[in-house]
Amino acid sequence: NLLGDPDLALMRKLGIVFQSPGKQPLPAPSVYFVSPKGDILFQHVDPNYRVRLDNAVILAVARAFK
Repeated sequence: NLLGDPDLALMRKLGIVFQSPGKQPLPAPSVYFVSPKGDILFQHVDPNYRVRLDNAVILAVARAFK
């Protein structure tokens, strides 16, 4: 499932919201794989919004936890 968090509440709890003075807060690009029990199986967070995890890596991780 994909997660939407328009008010950034969860993003703040995870510590992945960045805010520059006078700017709106933004979440860092992040990928999490979470088990049905709520355990984090994989995470990738990069504060540089230009750096994104390659789709092939995301698919490989998804297949590993299938």
